[in-house]
Amino acid sequence: CAPYFCHSSDHGHPAGPGPWMVHAMQQLIVGIYQQSGANDKDVLLGCEAAAAEPFMENLPLNDLRFNQVLSYGRWVPAYAFIYHEYVNNFQGNQVETSEFFDTEQGANHLLLRTAYSFSIGDLMTIVLNEEGEIHWAWCSKFSVPAPDQKSIIQLIKNLSAWRKGVAKDFLIYGRMEKPYEILKPRQAQVYRSDGTLMNFDKVLSSRFVNLEGRDVQLFVNWQDNTEQVELSLDTDLKTIIIYSSATGEMRQVSPQALNLSVPPLDSLMIEYVRY
Repeated sequence: CAPYFCHSSDHGHPAGPGPWMVHAMQQLIVGIYQQSGANDKDVLLGCEAAAAEPFMENLPLNDLRFNQVLSYGRWVPAYAFIYHEYVNNFQGNQVETSEFFDTEQGANHLLLRTAYSFSIGDLMTIVLNEEGEIHWAWCSKFSVPAPDQKSIIQLIKNLSAWRKGVAKDFLIYGRMEKPYEILKPRQAQVYRSDGTLMNFDKVLSSRFVNLEGRDVQLFVNWQDNTEQVELSLDTDLKTIIIYSSATGEMRQVSPQALNLSVPPLDSLMIEYVRY
């Protein structure tokens, strides 16, 4: 935002924070577009962290950095739940993750963080070390052994296909809704740097409604093995369409016959039909 304190006598605003800051920041962003020629070059501007509501129109792609909440708590996709249909974000460089997550034991939290980013509609990003390998995060020392390359590359390849394929309208333009609950989810343990543990579901899930009102739920398996999923569903569902591939292969089942197997390092999408 604009400078927090400014004691100039000729700037026409109080010294402390106030509504003037919003207007000043809006003018600054518009000025950047004008002076840089970004509008003529189809360039998007964004900010570090998430854009506040008054600035979304001109900052449509931002560095959300959800990972930093893991230093003291657990992530909740509140920003995506409210704003995803208006603005997109990207995973960011995941700065300082290795300061509070152990890279030597426990589940591979790079896979976890990448899967979570995809599930909430964010663009996935990677950080490279000096050898050109995908690394844990920004600020991770190059002396720290890199994560398994095969699994993270496979995960990104698979999830990118979904984002560009059958799930595109939902992950980019959709409105996030509360997902139906996964019953008895299996969990994996991630070690914190202080030796404590955090449990995360092996299958992450999110739900989106697109502009036409189609209602889907995505399941992301960041594990190396197939995972089974059972859901707690509403009674008014008539049919469920299961999309087994990013290219749109599908089959219809009744809600009572729903049985989901989510492939390793991959996603699955189902559509809810109520009529």
